[in-house]
Amino acid sequence: MRSLVLAAVAFAAAAAPAFASQATTGRTEFRIYMNGAPVGRHVVSVTPAAGGVEADVSIDMKGRVGPFAFSYTHRCEERWSGDALQSLACTDRENNRAKSARATRDAGGVRVEGTAFKGEAPATIEPSSWWRSDTVRQSRLIDTRTGALMPVRVTRIGTETVDVGGERVQATRYRVRASQDADIWYDQAGRWVKMSFRLRGQQFEYRKVTPVASAPRA
Repeated sequence: MRSLVLAAVAFAAAAAPAFASQATTGRTEFRIYMNGAPVGRHVVSVTPAAGGVEADVSIDMKGRVGPFAFSYTHRCEERWSGDALQSLACTDRENNRAKSARATRDAGGVRVEGTAFKGEAPATIEPSSWWRSDTVRQSRLIDTRTGALMPVRVTRIGTETVDVGGERVQATRYRVRASQDADIWYDQAGRWVKMSFRLRGQQFEYRKVTPVASAPRA
């Protein structure tokens, strides 16, 4: 079964273009549901690092679609300086099929070494890990599963009220058209609070289980 998530998942400051903003630190955790039943979790932890922050992403899923069992794991480490991705190291395993994506900033931009692509990417490229709200303003992303440079088309749907662990949160909903289409919600501070998508006839939903205030943003 093809990968079930968009996931989850940063280069020398001297070579980076000038960026103004800096991600905040924090931790966010989602429970993943398939057709209303829990099948896994997605965790993002952002901590201080030399010259910026480090984001650690982990995804674990296991379930069944009819007679077919599936398992999926994803691990990714991103390093950022402001809005500039400094390095990326991701491993991905779906039903024992391994894929990977690595990237390092160099003088020409971002050098990507992945299962599906090896070559140079633009200096402003970002990964498809989705914890950063500015991801929805990109036209291409590094697919953190394979390293492919993935075209992305995003439409702003509008503002909605989202239930996050019993807390009612105003969030903006975006519709993402990419290798896997999805709807993604960010609150007014730019924190990722929800995601949903449909794959092979199954409906998946991310429900946030950690407090909104403790989530990282950028």
